[in-house]
Amino acid sequence: MIKLLGRGERGKALEVLLADCEIDRENARFCIDKSDKVLCCEVNGQIAGCGTFRLWGKERTRADAYLYVRPERRGSGLGKAVLEALTQESGNLEFISTRVETDSEQSLRFFQKAGFEPWYTELILRYEGSRPQDGNLELTTYTTELFERYVEALRISFYEMRRSNDFKPYLCCEPDEAKARELEERKDSILVLMDGEKLAASIIVGEGYLDDFFVSPGCQGQGLGRQMLCAALGKSFDNGYPHPSLSAIEWNKRALSLYFSLGFHVEKRVNFLRLSGSL
Repeated sequence: MIKLLGRGERGKALEVLLADCEIDRENARFCIDKSDKVLCCEVNGQIAGCGTFRLWGKERTRADAYLYVRPERRGSGLGKAVLEALTQESGNLEFISTRVETDSEQSLRFFQKAGFEPWYTELILRYEGSRPQDGNLELTTYTTELFERYVEALRISFYEMRRSNDFKPYLCCEPDEAKARELEERKDSILVLMDGEKLAASIIVGEGYLDDFFVSPGCQGQGLGRQMLCAALGKSFDNGYPHPSLSAIEWNKRALSLYFSLGFHVEKRVNFLRLSGSL
């Protein structure tokens, strides 16, 4: 029996994901809490699978549909039933996307049979090297005065990657109050390299992860990326996290070459697929 879970019942699906999947609590809770619809399927009184459906984008014309079926129930038609229930009456959408956190041919074939096509592959990498030597870069941390320059550098640095992989909008963030608050909250973890008045490069050093790493297009080809990454790794070591993770899409061969050369290794592959329009 497939059941729509109310807000107070969604903990059931969360516990299934945490017990069975290699997903951390924060990501699992985000997936559950932010979804417009959460379903579970019970067989003989036990949850055999669950799924989430979330509309997103300014016009809410795109959606994510994620589902999980316990191994012993796969191949029984349960996954198809949950997917159909998730996307029922989904309306006229630009696309529906999903993710498969495994290279299982069975899982990939399931979505492709339902009409989903490969979109992109995200690699989760983990650093396994020793503490790198400190470079000679004069780095600072983010300040409020850098807001407009930081956002502009971020937008132009990720534009080509987003355009080439059809990540809309191609300019990744708006210089609005929400972004200003986000950066202010994370300012102590954002390393910045200035070139005069120009913001040349930046990277966020979180608690066990690195994020939003970029070198402005006009400053690339000078070895700044390697030096910035080494500086970030050093800071991560100093903060007590010698094996930070970061993510990159498989399309970004240049960045991956740098990461591998410094001692990062692939920890997980996440395959994203999408279906144009509603089911």
